[in-house]
This record gives sequence, C-alpha cells and structure tokens, in this order.
Amino acid sequence: MATYNTKATLKQKTALKKMVENGGNISKAMRDAGYSKQTAKNPSKLTKSKSWQQLMDEFLPDAKIIKVIQEGLEANRTISATVVVKSDDPKVRTKQATARDVDFIDVPDHATRHKFVETAVKIKNKLPATKTDITTDGLPIEVVSYRKKDNG
Repeated sequence: MATYNTKATLKQKTALKKMVENGGNISKAMRDAGYSKQTAKNPSKLTKSKSWQQLMDEFLPDAKIIKVIQEGLEANRTISATVVVKSDDPKVRTKQATARDVDFIDVPDHATRHKFVETAVKIKNKLPATKTDITTDGLPIEVVSYRKKDNG
C-alpha cells in the first residue's frame, strides 16, 4: 500500500461514501458531497489527487481486490436439474425406470468468470487499448449480394 503525506478531507470522504451508495457515479457523488457543479464536471480533479489515492488504497486495498477477482474466477451458479434414474441402476431399488427427481446443482458461471478475467487483464494492463482488425488488415469489406435464380 502506498504511503502519502496528505490526508483526505471530509468532503473527499463524503464523495467516496456517496459514490459507493450510488453505484459508482463519481460526478453525482461529488455534487452530493458539496463540490461545485463545475468541479464535478471534471472528476479527475478529485480522482487524481494524492489524498483520493490514499482513500482508494485504504478502502480498496490491492489484496482485497485480488481476493475478489480470484473468487470471481471460480464463480458458479445454481440451476435446477431433472435427475433421471434408470431401472437397471443397482443402487436404486425403490424407483421405477421413469422416476424423476428435481435437484439443484452448481455449474460454472462462465459469463461472470469472463467479466472477472476481463477485469483482471485490464488491471494487469494486458488488454490492448485498441481493437485490432485481424481479418482485413484495415481494408474495407466488400459487401456481395446475390439473388437466388428463379427456376420457374
């Protein structure tokens, strides 16, 4: 954790609290904390300050972020599943061939895992800032249309 010689002001702490409450809108949080509309239009004045960085290090330490990302990379979701029991299963003596039970199972939540991977590579600066066209070398794609021949 970085060490700073500055202390966050009450207004900065309030802005952080308001930002957490509103889901991350820093401009709104700044206005709600008492910053002028003009200052709130340029939130980097706050977010690039040493005291703001100190608040971030205090309330969002790297170890906590890493832990949450690691947990997110293992995310599962619970789904309902129908379990079909075959009559020739030697472990089952009381159920018929078509007996079905509904159960709940955990399966990998790939969409959530993808979000955490994307966040992790952004943090590690491994995600390219610009997209690269790997199919046409930046050349325009010619649109070709055809008409089905009428056999009538």
